[in-house]
Amino acid sequence: MSRRLRLISLISLIFLALTISGCADTNNDTNNNPLKYTRNSSGEAVITGCNADVTTLTVPAQIDGHPVVSIGSGAFFNYVNLKEVIIEEGVKIIESSAFEHCTSLASVTIPDSLESIGDSAFSTCTSLNEISIAEHSALKNVGKLAFYGCNAFEFNEFDNAKYIPKAKNAYFILYETKDKEITSCEINSMSEIIAAEAFTECIKIAELTVPENIKYIGDSAFKTCSKLGNIYFYAKIPDKTELNPIFEKVGSVSTPVTITIGKNLTEIPDYLFSSIYRLVNVVFEDGTLCTSIGEGAFYNCNFLSSVTLPASVENIGARAFEACENLQMISLNNSSLKFIGENAFYECDSLIGVDITDKKAFCECEYENKYSSPLSNGQAVIVYNGNSTSNLILPEGITKISANAFSGYKKLNKIIIPKSVTVIEEGAFADCEGLSEIYYADSASAFSALEIQSSNEAITDAVIYYYSSTSPTAPGNFWCYVNGIPGIWENNQ
Repeated sequence: MSRRLRLISLISLIFLALTISGCADTNNDTNNNPLKYTRNSSGEAVITGCNADVTTLTVPAQIDGHPVVSIGSGAFFNYVNLKEVIIEEGVKIIESSAFEHCTSLASVTIPDSLESIGDSAFSTCTSLNEISIAEHSALKNVGKLAFYGCNAFEFNEFDNAKYIPKAKNAYFILYETKDKEITSCEINSMSEIIAAEAFTECIKIAELTVPENIKYIGDSAFKTCSKLGNIYFYAKIPDKTELNPIFEKVGSVSTPVTITIGKNLTEIPDYLFSSIYRLVNVVFEDGTLCTSIGEGAFYNCNFLSSVTLPASVENIGARAFEACENLQMISLNNSSLKFIGENAFYECDSLIGVDITDKKAFCECEYENKYSSPLSNGQAVIVYNGNSTSNLILPEGITKISANAFSGYKKLNKIIIPKSVTVIEEGAFADCEGLSEIYYADSASAFSALEIQSSNEAITDAVIYYYSSTSPTAPGNFWCYVNGIPGIWENNQ
């Protein structure tokens, strides 16, 4: 290869490197300063900075033909000459510390498209006095300390809390409380977002209502509010995660917690009430429309001892009550129940009673695994009409006994299975070690036609009695009702 050819190749490589790293002259600020960027796996641009002397900055919707999705973490950290930032429509994320310690920054314009402002994004921007948020903002998340130390900004105040406005809503974001010593706070009914850690360590507040208009709540929003004993929750918010609960460590040894769930809340989001240290009581308002308990909704609520779910509930999510170590009674008082997710009652070792009013719904509900059944710990018994029982009468009309339905029901001794049942699914009676007698409401030939799937040894090992309304003449085990009580025909061996 000639020297000239090698030189051309070197120049080509340098040009390619500049294209990939994304240093582009966008002519987007008063200093004509090129923005730097990288591209994510989808080919979208992430702004990473520019010359530190910039004073006015416009973050464009596109750069070199690539849509700009976010302003990267620390992209403009400590740009002390920066005075104004305009973010164009299309940008969705301002990552953590993106503009932290831009001490001359006075004005920020945020587009409708922006969905998230990260932790410390504008922290210690001491000159920031104008935050312009459009009327139809898609904002969903405001991270912790996002505007910490923005002393020049005049927050709107309402009953012990500070708010950031948007067009036509003076109380759009509840950013933080007035101080940590407040004893009460009425959240403004116009507010749509509660920022991360907004109420954290407000150790004197005793009661709080989260109004229906709230759409998003940041991580750890109410963490360590140790005196917060009464929570009235009406908001319809997206799911949370196990790692970022919003009520973590609420309550204390001396402050038990009661949660009242508003009647218009149709779904309890994933992990919404997880890890509430002293949650002891859950109340659903009369006329509740709640149909779904989300994944991990009450995960790790160690002091919760009893829960009554309303008749409207159709689905209980995976891990919904997992690790509720002191839960003793769960009431499934409904005919709507259709699904219980995996491990919904895993490590509920104190559960001793499962109160049901509709045996058909309980039998035909889908249980995702063994620990979906509230009977799975081996200690619980079914409570029906106020009485716990080891002898269970299943009513006519039930067509199947679902997989895992009675799994672990070790205290089950006798059961009447109606002739309407056509299938006993896999593991429906797994680990039912105490089951000794089955009363089948039809003939032996009908029982032989019944589909009994695997892991139901408790059924096949039990003594089976077949129904006969008159004294049988054939040998075998038979039963009938005597004054409404099952009785065995004698001398038919």
